[in-house]
Amino acid sequence: MSVNAGSGPAKTPGASAQGLTRSRAWLSSSFTESSWASGGTPRAGSGLVTTKRRRAPGSAPRPPLPSYAPTSSTQSSTVRRRAIKVRDLTRRQLVRLLQGIVDRGAPVTANRVYSLLVQTFKWAVAQDVVPASPMAGIEKPGGHEQERRRFLSAEEVRTFWAKLENASMALPTRLALKLLWVTGQRRGELTFAKWTDFDLDAKRWTIPIALLKSSHARRADPEPHVVPLSPLALELLRELHKLTGESEHVLPARADKRKSRSYSERVLSRAVRENAKHFGIAHFTPHDLRRTAASFMTKLGVPRLHVEKVLNHSTGDIAEVYDRHDYLPEKRAALLKWGAHLQGIIPGENSNVVELPRTDRRAASRRS
Repeated sequence: MSVNAGSGPAKTPGASAQGLTRSRAWLSSSFTESSWASGGTPRAGSGLVTTKRRRAPGSAPRPPLPSYAPTSSTQSSTVRRRAIKVRDLTRRQLVRLLQGIVDRGAPVTANRVYSLLVQTFKWAVAQDVVPASPMAGIEKPGGHEQERRRFLSAEEVRTFWAKLENASMALPTRLALKLLWVTGQRRGELTFAKWTDFDLDAKRWTIPIALLKSSHARRADPEPHVVPLSPLALELLRELHKLTGESEHVLPARADKRKSRSYSERVLSRAVRENAKHFGIAHFTPHDLRRTAASFMTKLGVPRLHVEKVLNHSTGDIAEVYDRHDYLPEKRAALLKWGAHLQGIIPGENSNVVELPRTDRRAASRRS
């Protein structure tokens, strides 16, 4: 069964790079400010900045978010909207925007917006759109982010996999979460994937440059990331193809009758979050499934360099510049080993299982 009928994905800027390009275009036009007669902090979606969900490259644009309207608690407030030049933006306005995001309980999102604004105004200064960046001197509003270390034990993997069968989520969402685990790839790379990216006969998934992390897309000579597919991955994809094979996207938006849009990147995270009590294990995110896959591969004896290649991480050393090997055989061997081991963990299968230590029990690190 061959799903890939094309000659391969075209080399286009990364998804994050496309977002920066849109921001630059926004800078070249105008800026809409909302202010309240009674004061207050502007919020994302209020008109100070038009907030857009990340969407797959090439898909139809979503309708714009509605303008902020006073609720019952702010009936005395009135909203004044006026277009102002980008060069007239003040540091105080941007500080209020970022602080507003923190105040609504999203410090990590505030840091991401901060980073995008820094990049955008850096470009604007270089292009002489503005004389100086109003972001200069502003610190990250969300503070220091601690590196996540969460990964799931074999018992947690078994529990999660079993309880997925009757979790409150759509079947394609269940299969997608399993695929993240089996392949070890990023949430957005699967969320926005198209069936033409997959060749099930050749047992490979080619992630186009447009979906790669922006740091990879900005390389001097970026290349698509090829992911070999294990028997378990192929089984899941064939099951998913029966459900969504008529759509362009592997995970088409359910409300899109034209089937021209994919899932939002937030769907998988929301599905895990809303079923947290049902799973009955410590908090985790879809990205922790990727960390779990990497940890198990290393534990199974896969060289770390090969695991990095599966994850499409940059090693950051000079040898990477000269080493032009595609590591496809090594990636295939790593994912075959991980897939076989995972089949020994999940319900209904028997195999020798390597148990990873829990993060809070160092004494258990010798278990196998």
